Amino acid sequence: MDARTPAGWSVKEMVAHVSFWEEAVYPIVNAMYRRREVVPAEWYGGEDLALGPGEPWPAADVHNAREAAWARAKPAQEVMARWDRAHERLLAVLETITDDEARNDEYLARIGALTYDHYAEHLEELRRR
Repeated sequence: MDARTPAGWSVKEMVAHVSFWEEAVYPIVNAMYRRREVVPAEWYGGEDLALGPGEPWPAADVHNAREAAWARAKPAQEVMARWDRAHERLLAVLETITDDEARNDEYLARIGALTYDHYAEHLEELRRR
């Protein structure tokens, strides 16, 4: 889990990164598309996302650096347990998508970018390790 990928991340850091973006599907579906109020405590599996109500969403690099730092300080078992929880939550959120929502190409593309397209990108990086 501490082996480095060609991009310089450890496998553990990459797993935390993928976990975060899976977790992010919840607020994207509920806040962005359904216009519901969500707070990090409802969806974020890390410990240090300082994002209050009405604050702008940071750039992806800010999240990525935070998640890599979070993973460095954690044992591999905790990082993997977070990913398991994130994936279970992702599946639960996906089960709530309505037929009307499923017809929205932008909506599905955004979810794909955070999940299956994202997995493919990092799987290739892991193969080159």
